[in-house]
Amino acid sequence: MGAGPGHPDLLTIRAAELLKTAEVIVYDRLIQDEVLALAKPSAEKIFMGKPLGRHCSRQDEIHDLLIRKAREGKTVVRLKGGDPFLFAAAAKKPNILPSMEFPSKWFLESPPAYPRR
Repeated sequence: MGAGPGHPDLLTIRAAELLKTAEVIVYDRLIQDEVLALAKPSAEKIFMGKPLGRHCSRQDEIHDLLIRKAREGKTVVRLKGGDPFLFAAAAKKPNILPSMEFPSKWFLESPPAYPRR
């Protein structure tokens, strides 16, 4: 889920709702403390930022964490700074969730329909 430009007032309504209900929030280095403050107090917040210039270095580790937490039956949000579909960055990442069987409910949204140029 994208956090938009970074200020909590600029999150989508749905993003704010998901943050308030998530049991686990896996976030990157662009997420401000004010955005994380919207999460419920009991939410587990896990920093999984990637070092500058090494964008692929932790992706498998992040996927493993998301899968492990989901298999524990927890509601998980992967929170990224900005718009994860800008320049199709999110579309390039493998979508691991549909092939997995989770004991918990999942909210999966399609990416926004940006026109191709």
